Amino acid sequence: MVAYRLARQYQRMGHEVAVVSSVQDKTRAGFQVIDGIPVYFLYSNYPERFRAYFSLYNPHIFSPFKKILQSISPDVVHAHNIHTHLSYHCLKIACDRGIPVVLTCHDVMSFAYNKLYHFIDPNDFSLPQKFDYRVSQWFLLKENRLRYFPFRNGIVRRYLKKNVCRIVSVSNALKEALEANGITNVETIHNGIDPDEMVVDGSVVKEFAERYGLTGKKVVFFGGRLSYLKGSEHLLKAMQRVAAEVPDALLLVAGSGEKHNAHLYKTARNYGIESNVITIGWIAGGDLKSAYALSSVVVVPSVCFDSFPTANLEAMAAGKPVVATCFGGSREIVKDGETGYIVNPLHFVDMAEKMVILLKDAALSQRMGEAARRRVEKMFSIERCAQHYLSVFKTVQSTTN
Repeated sequence: MVAYRLARQYQRMGHEVAVVSSVQDKTRAGFQVIDGIPVYFLYSNYPERFRAYFSLYNPHIFSPFKKILQSISPDVVHAHNIHTHLSYHCLKIACDRGIPVVLTCHDVMSFAYNKLYHFIDPNDFSLPQKFDYRVSQWFLLKENRLRYFPFRNGIVRRYLKKNVCRIVSVSNALKEALEANGITNVETIHNGIDPDEMVVDGSVVKEFAERYGLTGKKVVFFGGRLSYLKGSEHLLKAMQRVAAEVPDALLLVAGSGEKHNAHLYKTARNYGIESNVITIGWIAGGDLKSAYALSSVVVVPSVCFDSFPTANLEAMAAGKPVVATCFGGSREIVKDGETGYIVNPLHFVDMAEKMVILLKDAALSQRMGEAARRRVEKMFSIERCAQHYLSVFKTVQSTTN
């Protein structure tokens, strides 16, 4: 969604945009025009156990990628999350053609294979301000075992140093983590959103509420992958306390994964809050906007490094207060006590207390939500974000030329 929003904004500002992406279903490979933007879908599929290698060099992609670059002859390549299928070698292909490359890092995958959580002390329930993000080879080996490739991170750094004109981080927290792991030449550009994008017709919201039995409920909304590291376990513990204080509170969960859904319901039953939890699977469009519109509070409770959660942007653009994790970049958008609360999600009692405050005090929730939307409009608009990137593109073009 971040890349999509940027592509649309570049187009609205008068620039030509083409997108190259990957698909794992061969029948979806090919060319499409989506919302006026030409999109090239390249097929790539390989066993996940080989990701440490194919993320560096995926030969299935190179021939069609070269042909696309030759066909569209771009002034700049803006790369996002290439570390699974397009691979870091695509940066070299573009660079070898004399095209300046800007890479936006959205996560920690340039130096860690999966989620980053080793820096979190599970016994510390405070709100830490500083963290040691350095990743050891031992941690990577322990986490990945037979999937571990000891030279991967060094090769990634070499690709970035030789082939990328500028590296962009989506948060200062991620910039700090990148630099702690030997990746330099980084600047921060926060992701943006068009606040009007989250406006939804009242009839659509009403139909959504009736469909899922949300009418008259005080909704706590959680959207994202249903996993331990995204905070689902601690959120349910918090929700048990919330339900005791606010019996009509309902945790609305929108995320994918049948296995995680089953575990979520089992845990909710064990906590005696099954009637206070509902999962609706992955949603988008009007349903997603309606979920935000119906919520009294949105929670982002990750117990791992979360670079700059999109849920914060969407919730605040929708005029909703957020209870967000202290791990990662949420602090940079959610102003504690003004547009929501920053919490240590390991301290689920505190998280529950913050949720109860917002559920019980509708006026406070509204004031914080209005402040949240104003903050997005002022500091995190998609126009501001795109303009910042365009200035970077102009700089790297002049340097390259």
